[in-house]
Amino acid sequence: ILVTIIIFTLGLSVGSFLNVVVYRYPNGKSLLFPNSFCPKCEKPILWFDNIPVLSFLFLQGKCRNCKVNISLQYPLTEIFFALLGTLFFILNKPSFKEIIDFLLFTSFLYIISLIDFKTFKIPNKINLYFYITGIIISVIGFFLNNIQLDKFIIDIFFAPLIIYIFFEILRSIIRFILKKEGFGGGDSKLIAALTVWLGLNGTLISIVMSFYLAGVFVLPGMLIGKIKKNNKIAFGPFLSASAFLVNLFGTEKFTSIIEKIYF
Repeated sequence: ILVTIIIFTLGLSVGSFLNVVVYRYPNGKSLLFPNSFCPKCEKPILWFDNIPVLSFLFLQGKCRNCKVNISLQYPLTEIFFALLGTLFFILNKPSFKEIIDFLLFTSFLYIISLIDFKTFKIPNKINLYFYITGIIISVIGFFLNNIQLDKFIIDIFFAPLIIYIFFEILRSIIRFILKKEGFGGGDSKLIAALTVWLGLNGTLISIVMSFYLAGVFVLPGMLIGKIKKNNKIAFGPFLSASAFLVNLFGTEKFTSIIEKIYF
């Protein structure tokens, strides 16, 4: 029970930090300085008003100073990561390293999804940090699990490079034929970063699934007129959601499903 409480609290803290990242990074603000402040009145938020979820409930969802409503995104993100981390722990009984890996991976996907959804761009630095973090995790795994050196080098360097070049060529071809962007350069970089975390097979499965997820959400929107033909569609959230599912349930399960569909 104690470990479950610790994991739940860790998830709350991760969610709280991600709220800061998603708000500050697109606006060019430092993630560390100044301390938390109200976006409306810009007055500092005291530590006892910054406790995940509890402070939101105590303040009844309003800033103590200017009384403006606090976005529900804040407590919902905190609760989501708390429950997600706890569920992952209960279902898989993972090691502490595996929990950290899972929360890091999911955190990057969450940041990328929200920023892409709001701005239609995936920042290069976020993709780079995602890639580098994946390499660090892979290096640790290399020493802990006695992975063959040639496979290790292929997985973290050559596979991401090859898949990035492939999708950049595909993007150029689409742009040449349609005279407009089919998907952004940030998507290609995201796919390359995912290859470090999921491997080539897991990434390809995520890509296939992302098209289905996009279709499930986009086609109904087009049919009812909410989404127009020339509207921009943020692809990062669909790719991230697919990668999350592949990471959570395993590559093998989705491989068998895809084989049944196509073969």
